[in-house]
Amino acid sequence: MIRRDEIVDFVVLIIILLLIAVAVYDIWDSGQVYQAADAARYKIYKPSQHEGSVSFKELQDMNLEVIGWLDVYGKSIDYPITQGDDNTKYVNTNEFGDYSLSGAIFLDYLNSKNFQDFNIIL
Repeated sequence: MIRRDEIVDFVVLIIILLLIAVAVYDIWDSGQVYQAADAARYKIYKPSQHEGSVSFKELQDMNLEVIGWLDVYGKSIDYPITQGDDNTKYVNTNEFGDYSLSGAIFLDYLNSKNFQDFNIIL
């Protein structure tokens, strides 16, 4: 006959295994989000003084809300800048207009697209 202690031990074991499975999935899912937001994906569109910014123009043709490029020297920040009609669009949308958990870097909708405001909010 099965005792209560054995049943409790079995239930606790199942709960622990389920928690481990959820943790492994969360780690895998976070890796997918970071991989989708990797700056290396966007280097083909990066404006270049040598190439006449042809590839950046192609990115702007795909999405008219791409307005610039953010590149921080010596850091791994190298991404296009977008600006929507409000500040919620690019929270979960990438610069191609597709759904993305990592979103896109975007300029506040109240700032001017020519970056001439006193305060620029990205």
